[in-house]
Amino acid sequence: MKPSSPHDQVWEPDLCYQHCRTVCTEAILTAGRDWQLSSLSRGAQKLLGYSADEAIGCPLELLLKGGTAELLRVKQLLNGLSNVQEFESVMISKDGNALPMRLSASLLKDAHDRPNGFIAILHDLSPIRHLETEIARRDQFFASILRNSADAIFTLDSKEKITSWNKGAEAIFGYTEEEMLGKSLEVLMPSYLREQKELEKISAVTQAEGYLRSYQTQRLTKDGQMLDVLFTRTAIRDAQGQLIGYSSVLKNITEQKLVERHLAQTEKLSAIGELAAGLAHEIKNPLAGIKGAIEIIRDSLQPHHPHRQILGEVLSEVGRIDRSVINLLSYSKPKKPDFVKVDLVKLIESVISFLQKVPDSKGIRLHLAARCEVPQITGDENELKQLFMNMILNSLEAIEERGNVWIDVNCPVSSRVTIEVADDGPGISPEQLGKIFLPFFTSKKHGTGLGLATCKRIVTNHGGLIRVDSEPGKGTRFTIDLALNSRMPMSLEGR
Repeated sequence: MKPSSPHDQVWEPDLCYQHCRTVCTEAILTAGRDWQLSSLSRGAQKLLGYSADEAIGCPLELLLKGGTAELLRVKQLLNGLSNVQEFESVMISKDGNALPMRLSASLLKDAHDRPNGFIAILHDLSPIRHLETEIARRDQFFASILRNSADAIFTLDSKEKITSWNKGAEAIFGYTEEEMLGKSLEVLMPSYLREQKELEKISAVTQAEGYLRSYQTQRLTKDGQMLDVLFTRTAIRDAQGQLIGYSSVLKNITEQKLVERHLAQTEKLSAIGELAAGLAHEIKNPLAGIKGAIEIIRDSLQPHHPHRQILGEVLSEVGRIDRSVINLLSYSKPKKPDFVKVDLVKLIESVISFLQKVPDSKGIRLHLAARCEVPQITGDENELKQLFMNMILNSLEAIEERGNVWIDVNCPVSSRVTIEVADDGPGISPEQLGKIFLPFFTSKKHGTGLGLATCKRIVTNHGGLIRVDSEPGKGTRFTIDLALNSRMPMSLEGR
């Protein structure tokens, strides 16, 4: 007799079993009212590794990773429903492997609408899970590259607010991700670039072209340090082509720019060196003749002759010109140091003796103190003389009249000697303090700007360090650290 409706279907397990076993390649399993397996299709046998004979009659929960608890969940999902339910579970194959599954399952009912069995089509999710795992692994890999890159990588929304900020950006600028999220890039921009509306110009080009490549500019760190940077910005658009934000990769090129400037300076000094070599012949030799002639004329005059003082001042100016030429030659074409054993205290005493007329004429007192038994150092005697002559003259020239210059020699550790040259002059302004060792920078009316630059070069050639401390109205102190063996780099021990 033909059933009058789908709910009047009579469950015939033997017939279903024969059909599943011999015909269906889909993974289908059935269970009876007692939730024991009643059939496995050819596809289910292949998927789970069981033959039909091995599986039929076994409790369904034996194939579920969650066992009885999982079977209870399945029953609850299907309870009272006649339509097909789709849900995920994990099944156990014969060899013990856990297989993620998506089940399309339904209860089968008898003619009285009572549950009489269970049927499910199994969809193996293992390939999808493997693919998801691989995608997640790759996403994590690329995310790790972006997040931990040494270059700054960050993204912005369409309103120029920061939406991501990697470790490289934190290291370069000093701001954490939490500090920068939701902020504008203007926080990194120097005031002069904000006034020039650089950010608006960058955005306009990026929107029009889709990207801005290898753009050089300057940015500020959290502590106010100015950096030279190179960056590329790319527009991010959605599927409809609407702008939704920007990505940017930024590199700190401050050191590179310093090298470039140093190379440019080296080239300039090379040209100056050629000029200085000519000056040595064109100026220095005639200058020596002029000096000798003036000394003869001066010495021929009576001690109280009015022209004698004038000639003395002329000789002083000739000496200043001579020192300027020497500094220019020394800085632009330095000689290879000739290292010998040098008694540093005696060398400084000889420099003070040579310069004594200068402080005497200005009412300045020179004080030399050796705070320890100073051992001999290895160095170039002529260069060290020039170093301390420049340093002491610099202090003397800073004091207009009546003051003090102190030269203290100390041995803080056994491997080096420290020399301090201090004065009670007017001091140096903060704006000038960072530039005083640059060649050709000078605050003096008649200075060449090479004296302190030469001093720094000599100290560096001797493996040492030089630093300055000064405050307007409170004098200036230069500290020179020299290794006892100047052929070796100076240790920073004890600093």
